[in-house]
Amino acid sequence: MKLTLLMTTRTTAKPNNGTFATYALAAAQLVSWGSIYYAFSLFVVPMESTMGWSRTATNAALSVGLLVSGLAAYPVGTWIDHGHGRRVMVCGSVLAAAMLTLWSLADSIVTLFVVWINLGVAMAATLYVWPG
Repeated sequence: MKLTLLMTTRTTAKPNNGTFATYALAAAQLVSWGSIYYAFSLFVVPMESTMGWSRTATNAALSVGLLVSGLAAYPVGTWIDHGHGRRVMVCGSVLAAAMLTLWSLADSIVTLFVVWINLGVAMAATLYVWPG
C-alpha cells in the first residue's frame, strides 16, 4: 500500500497596486452621485418656487435624463468593455461639470430639459462600477 502525501504550497499575498485607483474611483463615484443625482432632490423645491415651474415639469426633466442614461448605457458599456473606462469617466465628468454649471444658469424649463438630457449621458458615463 502506497501512502501519498499531498503538499500544498503557500503563496504570499502581493501588495495590491490598484489600491490608489480603487480609492480614486470611490471618491469619483461619491462626488458624481452627490452632485448629479442627489442634488436634484435638494434643489427641486427651491427651483420650483423661484422659477415658478411645476413639480410635474421639473420631475419630467429628471425622468428624461434617467431615460437617456439608460439608453446611453449600452454604447458607454461597449466603450468601457473595449478598455476606454478612464476616458469615458473623464469625458462624463467634464460633461457633468458643464451641465451643472448650465443648470445653475437655467432660466427656462427648456434649458432644464437640455441640462438633464445631457446629464443623462454624463450619468451613464460616470455612475458605474469600473472593473479594471
